[in-house]
Amino acid sequence: MTDAASRSLEAAPDGPTTRAALYLRVSTNRQAENDLSIPDQRRQAERYCEAKG
Repeated sequence: MTDAASRSLEAAPDGPTTRAALYLRVSTNRQAENDLSIPDQRRQAERYCEAKG
């Protein structure tokens, strides 16, 4: 099972559920080396989602 699939199976809090999809990519090695790597993008996006509930 993928990481994303396992997260979708986690228990949702009571009430309506808001879902989000992340599209993560880098175009150049330079981007990957300057805080735009896939793991960095994922962390930033997950923090944003958590802050927005």
